[in-house]
Amino acid sequence: MTPLRAFDRIGLDEEALQLVVTVAGGGEYRYGADGALVDEDAADIGLLASSNYIAVILTAEAMLKVGRSTIELEGILAAVIGSQALGADG
Repeated sequence: MTPLRAFDRIGLDEEALQLVVTVAGGGEYRYGADGALVDEDAADIGLLASSNYIAVILTAEAMLKVGRSTIELEGILAAVIGSQALGADG
């Protein structure tokens, strides 16, 4: 089992005043000066496409708790099914 890594790289976008966190297989996430995630939907989509099945499943679970449209639910289900190929069924 591959452990869920917190991050692979942290940088600073000085022009936008944002902290930029990069996660391998999970995308890039930006945090504003107030510490809040700038685009939570983009972060969720990135994590659903992660190569880490734990990240996929935890993100899907969190997304389902807040309610989503039918199209989003289909994408969440597809990501969870795809996570089996990453080792989630073992």
